[in-house]
Amino acid sequence: PSMVTLRTGEPVQGVVMGVFNPASGQRRWILINSAPLRGTKTAQAQAAVTTFVDITQRMQAEKALRESEEKYRLLFQNMAEGFALYELRNDEEGQPVDWRVLEMNDAYTRHTGIPHEKLSGRRISEVFPEVLTEYLPRFAQVVATQLPVQFETYSKPAGRYMRVNTFPAGGPRFASVFEDISERIAAERRTQLLAETASELLKSDSPQLVVNVLCAKVMDFLDCQAFFNFLADESAGRLRLNTYAGISEEQAREIEWLDY
Repeated sequence: PSMVTLRTGEPVQGVVMGVFNPASGQRRWILINSAPLRGTKTAQAQAAVTTFVDITQRMQAEKALRESEEKYRLLFQNMAEGFALYELRNDEEGQPVDWRVLEMNDAYTRHTGIPHEKLSGRRISEVFPEVLTEYLPRFAQVVATQLPVQFETYSKPAGRYMRVNTFPAGGPRFASVFEDISERIAAERRTQLLAETASELLKSDSPQLVVNVLCAKVMDFLDCQAFFNFLADESAGRLRLNTYAGISEEQAREIEWLDY
């Protein structure tokens, strides 16, 4: 830097150089600045003043920070659970009214089906205003108490069941780690449906009543709007409508008999 200053007459600032010490086997990092000294009769630089500052500790700290950030990024992007960092937003009176999505990992999209670009940096009220009523009190509680909460919920935007762990992240910020538990919930509901049906069969003297009840439960389980149950009538060589739900009696009469 001093030679550049002498040649150009201009100061040189912020040059970082590594200096290896053979005796210790260590490299020290030096920050170098130089400025010209001009003669009284000429504007040309007659000499240069050079300062040296040992910034080895700062360089080591910056390297450690970069490595830590890289580890965090790798963990953030490769963790199996969905993760999102949020910021609670208040109104003019200081009451919680919304939250903003600050960051989310790739697993967020895998678990929810919601793409990163649809949410990142936006307020939830701009994208899914219908979820505010359900989740805002929970998240506001986390920020107010600085204590974590855990809950299971059905996410309407994602159309999936989720287990959510939400914890404070400093100030108005909070984060959620969650996973899709839809398969587990479906398995539990199937098991419950089978158990209830078996119980009804054991208690009831009317198999038809059990079929009717089962139809209603299956409709609820499958989230469907209509259900039909046909029995084969061997004497007629046709299918006869045994029970139904979700259609009118007139519609039922129209499909009472089917050929097969």
